[in-house]
Amino acid sequence: MSDLATNLSAETDAPDWQQAEAAIRAQGSILRELHAKLKKEDPGFGGLERVQDRRREFLWVHEQFVEEY
Repeated sequence: MSDLATNLSAETDAPDWQQAEAAIRAQGSILRELHAKLKKEDPGFGGLERVQDRRREFLWVHEQFVEEY
């Protein structure tokens, strides 16, 4: 393994959110705050499009997968 790969995979180099044991589900004001920050930093949301799944939950997916929803 190269030095770069070793450095990238080291836990100490990963941000705190990547070291969490479980995903965090954003709700309420936290979700609104996250949405505002994302909209400010990347108004196009990285090319992702909002869709609604069969359970009527909203997801952000790449444009090539929009038709699956």
